[in-house]
Amino acid sequence: MLSQESMFTFPPVSLESSPHSCSHDKNGMQPAEDIHDQWLRSRDRSSPSARAYRLALGFLPLLASSLALWALLHAWHVDLLPSYLRHHYASPDTPSPVTTCGTSPSEARSRGCRFDVLSFAWQAPECFDEEILDEFVRYNDWKFYTQPDNRNTSATVDLATAMEGERTLYVDWEYHVVHCTFAWRQLHRAYALRGYVDSHLDSYKHTVHCQWALLQREKPLDSVTVVAALKYPACRRIGEGKR
Repeated sequence: MLSQESMFTFPPVSLESSPHSCSHDKNGMQPAEDIHDQWLRSRDRSSPSARAYRLALGFLPLLASSLALWALLHAWHVDLLPSYLRHHYASPDTPSPVTTCGTSPSEARSRGCRFDVLSFAWQAPECFDEEILDEFVRYNDWKFYTQPDNRNTSATVDLATAMEGERTLYVDWEYHVVHCTFAWRQLHRAYALRGYVDSHLDSYKHTVHCQWALLQREKPLDSVTVVAALKYPACRRIGEGKR
């Protein structure tokens, strides 16, 4: 048995309104709302779940705008980073931090490497400093030889042949000295700008050797005594792959 009170409690009904009466407002005659519907609607508006839902709907545009702004600023920030720091933000398919060109000219070409006549080394794209190489090539009318002692003119090789990187050649002492000065510029640019350095250029032994060569003041610059052997150094990111 139910008590005299209803299981649902409704707001008191005004004697001045009925389900079928009409109310007046500035827009004209409008059907008066059923009193039960008014109660249900006011109940829905005041429930915690309804308020949370409306709050979430209002927050979503702000969240989407914030995420878009963050992505834009993040991309701009990474683009401004030095190249040697960008690898921390690289995608999962970023190449290995150490790249090699193999052990032969044909293998080097197949791996996309290029020959640097400045150091007589096959270089991976990341370690190939074309700007310095071009400047070195224009610095002098370089000559190359198939054997030491430049008195044998038949042993002379032109620049185009040397730049094919197919064989060990000989160069004069001036080439050696100038090579050292340009190599130091390459090393500095590798650390300051490029973010990649080859293992031969990065060797302290090579730096000491160039210091020794520059101090040989009595050495004739035109003496063809320097062996320019082909090299295949590893190319690595600055700070990685070094043992």
